[in-house]
Amino acid sequence: MKSLFPDTDLRELRGWLDRRQSALKAAREPHEALWRELAEHYEPDLGRALLDEGEDAERRSADPRDGKLLTSTPRTELRRMAAAMKSGTANESRQWFRLRVKGQDRAQTENPAWTMWLDHVTRNMSALLDQSNAYSGIGQLFLHCILFGAGAGVVSGGHPDDILDLSVIDTGAWWGASTRRSRVDVLMRRVAMTAREALTEFGERRSPEAAVRACKEGRDEQRLVLWNLISPRDGKRTPGLDGSMAFSSIWWSDARPKDAAGDSAGIVDIRGYSYNPILCPRWDILEGFYASGPGRIGLPEVRELYRLELDSLKAIAQRVDPPLAAPDSMEGRPINTFPGGVTYYAERLGGGASVIQPLVAASPDVQAVEHKIAQVEARLRRVFYADLFNAVLNVANTSNVQMTARQVEEMSGEKISLLGPVLTNLNHGLFDPLIDAVFAIMVENGLVPEPPEGMQGEEFVAEYVSTLHLRQQEEARLGGIMRFSQFAGGILRLSPESADKIDADQMLDEAAQALAVPGSCIRSDRDVENIRAGRAEAQRAQMEAAAAAEAGRQAPGYADALKTLAETPAGGANALEALIGAAGQTNGGML
Repeated sequence: MKSLFPDTDLRELRGWLDRRQSALKAAREPHEALWRELAEHYEPDLGRALLDEGEDAERRSADPRDGKLLTSTPRTELRRMAAAMKSGTANESRQWFRLRVKGQDRAQTENPAWTMWLDHVTRNMSALLDQSNAYSGIGQLFLHCILFGAGAGVVSGGHPDDILDLSVIDTGAWWGASTRRSRVDVLMRRVAMTAREALTEFGERRSPEAAVRACKEGRDEQRLVLWNLISPRDGKRTPGLDGSMAFSSIWWSDARPKDAAGDSAGIVDIRGYSYNPILCPRWDILEGFYASGPGRIGLPEVRELYRLELDSLKAIAQRVDPPLAAPDSMEGRPINTFPGGVTYYAERLGGGASVIQPLVAASPDVQAVEHKIAQVEARLRRVFYADLFNAVLNVANTSNVQMTARQVEEMSGEKISLLGPVLTNLNHGLFDPLIDAVFAIMVENGLVPEPPEGMQGEEFVAEYVSTLHLRQQEEARLGGIMRFSQFAGGILRLSPESADKIDADQMLDEAAQALAVPGSCIRSDRDVENIRAGRAEAQRAQMEAAAAAEAGRQAPGYADALKTLAETPAGGANALEALIGAAGQTNGGML
């Protein structure tokens, strides 16, 4: 039996994989305790891989871990923000990106053939994303990114059922590394799959022996753990990969069975990608690879909220069922505290009665605790940008001052500016690699039409036109144009000739660019020049026709005047000849 990877030194490769695995695990280990606490306090369904590295994913998913959740507020705010971020940046119901040629000049931007081709490819990419699981995966990535500071997924194509697939990895089951420019190019993941899934994915020849044996014995659902490392291709370690593959994807198992050709070193498969398949959005990158997010910032509020919830429950319980004080003579006697209950006690010597009364005279101030809970919840909502995503609603509910639409716009614009660095990080870690991967997969599957003349060899980049991206651009670009227009309007009233300083056409182009208006809706400068030239020519023709008509109306009067001058004697000649002679002398004989 021949080796599946005859050109690869499997033992040397496995040794390198083991060393790489140890180094990546050591780099992530200091963050794991915090991630466990975040999962316990916010969303126990996330980060389950942090608690159990075994292959029994079904048992992990069925294990209830929400015992520390005393209120649903942290979980609700987390999911609400994740949904808002997805809707604001990658909403499948509207266009949120478009392609453009990198470094293109103004003439190329307004080239109709280029514009139509870019719009066509953008629509095809949007359709492919709609048909895949990409949008549900983006929502999951936002949950992990907001809570733990980072999330991870892998974009792949060429599946028999789906051209595009986005696989999201649970926090705790992946490790990563980046370049000096903070571009994530290394991802190691631990994948638990059933024996049947392994045979479907790798085939019988390459699947681990345990998976093949389990399927033959009818134990298709038996689970096993495989490891996968995606990194830039190294031709020395993976010489069998095609040179067009920029990234290698190596699968291996912990077991190291021997095949007929010798030691397979547990290597299951070696694959390649022509693009970077790693999606790794990171919220706030401070130092090192792993980041922090709103979940970590709001953790003190969540701890305080849970303490206050316990205090509130205790206070309510003390008011509903207060502790009682009874004389020792009633020890051992039953005390009926139910409504309508009767408790019998013995009379004291001297006619006194044994009295049962509350142990604490003052009732707990439940209202004060509830007020403090409301304050903490309000702080937690601010951490999760609830005041940004519900700016108008919050103004209506919490402000007694009637704010104008312009004031509301400025307030929301200020809040959007706080997300500027986050949007930049999301572009680099999530959206840029996603768009690059989708475009590469479409090229590999023949879904990209031939580009127009002069466009071959150009590099394409994505321009994001989602709600949040547009609001950020409006604040930076369109806001300046509008403020300048208002200022210029006041100047033009004083000095109308200053209008020559303003290029109104270019202002419209810049506004259309900031508002993500489709290129087919804006005429090119050449078309505008032709339209204006035609309009000017029509105006000239109209003026000439009007002048000719006016001359025609006045022609009879001129004829009568000339006849009268010709019939009037003037010094041996008529008046017309005298007038012509005088005009000739005046103009140097030019008449």
